[in-house]
Amino acid sequence: EIEFVKMVSQYSIKVKFDQQLNQNANNISFYSVTPDIGNPISVNMFEDDSALLLRFLNKFEPENNYMLSFHNLSGISGVPITSSFEFPYQADTEAPRILTTITPSFKTAKIIMSEKLNSDQAENLSNITFVPPALDDNNKIEELIYNETIDSVYITLKLESKILYSNQSYFIRLENIEDLSGNEISNNGNKCHFNLTGNLEIKNLRKMQVYPNPLDLHASNFDKVNFINLPMNISGKIWIYNINSELIFSDDIGPFDDSTNSRNFYSWNCQNNSGKQVSSGMYYYFLKMKEHTKKGKFVIIN
Repeated sequence: EIEFVKMVSQYSIKVKFDQQLNQNANNISFYSVTPDIGNPISVNMFEDDSALLLRFLNKFEPENNYMLSFHNLSGISGVPITSSFEFPYQADTEAPRILTTITPSFKTAKIIMSEKLNSDQAENLSNITFVPPALDDNNKIEELIYNETIDSVYITLKLESKILYSNQSYFIRLENIEDLSGNEISNNGNKCHFNLTGNLEIKNLRKMQVYPNPLDLHASNFDKVNFINLPMNISGKIWIYNINSELIFSDDIGPFDDSTNSRNFYSWNCQNNSGKQVSSGMYYYFLKMKEHTKKGKFVIIN
């Protein structure tokens, strides 16, 4: 039986069943949507073959409800699915996502979200995974507080003990949290990392750290090299060189300003100034912010 049919974009729907489907369920001729949508142009099976993603050439429009009909579709046991299923047009099909994270005090972090959330889910501790760095591995979340203001939506994490300066970041993952239209947060926007930010007395580059180092693009949650704990309210520049001392990348940095919820770290996506992915190896950086400078090295594995 069908559990639900839900729009996931203006051109696609998700269909969830209570058990696995027959392996031939990816046949586009098995499905049609009225009015005016027709057969899908692709069908993808997922969630152990109990769910389908149907993509269509025609766009769903904000009019009457739609009807999904099945032809020759059956479950894994061979029992045919003959019923049709009505579903409404949904204007909001965007999943909520994390925009950034700031640390306004030594024992709190704010996760800035892209839109309003189901408050009960957002304040449920079981919906958040918190992994502190090794030097602070006993720290825990004491309370989650969901907040909405005129220009911001965020979840405040209150921790049992102080956030520590570290060359590793604090990791957060949100799950089972929906926006007000029922869109559930996905793996594309449910993770973030944070460290102490500049309003906590970071005035120079002495506490600046590079993480992860080494960066293994195949075996970690990271896809960027991060330069963290940068000073606030000043501008600077970064230069990155390969092992042959050739300049491969440069960029402006800052200024970072707490009043705009800015994060005070810089992320490099491992691409050179031509936009091409760099190869595995050792790289050197030189960072200058006002009169402060720092240099060092890091390793990339790809």
